[in-house]
Amino acid sequence: MIMTDDLESLNIGEFTIRYDSLDRIIEVSVHGQNLSQMVRPLLNRISVRKSPLHPDTNQVILPDELKDLLMRACETTFQLKKMGEHCLAAYLATRCFESITRFPNRFIENCQYALTCSFWSEILSHVWKWESENNAEIHKGHPYFFLAFAYFLRGDYDTGFVYAYNGIEDDEKLGKNCPRLHYPEARAINKTICHSLMISIKRMFDGYPKS
Repeated sequence: MIMTDDLESLNIGEFTIRYDSLDRIIEVSVHGQNLSQMVRPLLNRISVRKSPLHPDTNQVILPDELKDLLMRACETTFQLKKMGEHCLAAYLATRCFESITRFPNRFIENCQYALTCSFWSEILSHVWKWESENNAEIHKGHPYFFLAFAYFLRGDYDTGFVYAYNGIEDDEKLGKNCPRLHYPEARAINKTICHSLMISIKRMFDGYPKS
């Protein structure tokens, strides 16, 4: 572990993590290359198998290199948890998910919410498979939040609340292992749930006859 400019640097396999005294990650590199720079060309190789008449069946296809990088990130995050670095592990998982978020945000900007859901569902499917095979858990609050948000935008509140609940449950687990993060109370997803619930209630009452 090396101290540099008031930051700490930790090497785990091919990953190098620079973080501050509060475990907030400043930079992640893989084999010396910045994670975001490494991911950018891989995102450009993502393809979409479209079904114009059935948009709900559109499939986002990830390049093998991106799937492999995601699995290696899961392994590195798990190694941090085994070291007792739960806060740092959560920050690393979030940073890795953040590095791929700009791609599905294009779908949101174009009102292609079904594709946004397909993207995050595809990402989570690989993470869930890795967790099952390794009997391990990775903090998934970030993809749960964006998947819930996409379903809310589609008007599918039932499915949106399921993923929002999963996100809160994930945050509660993290809060027990890393209480200084104040999870899940500090998470934006709780505010989103409250806002969406108010919208649902308003729409329900708007349908009633006025007295």
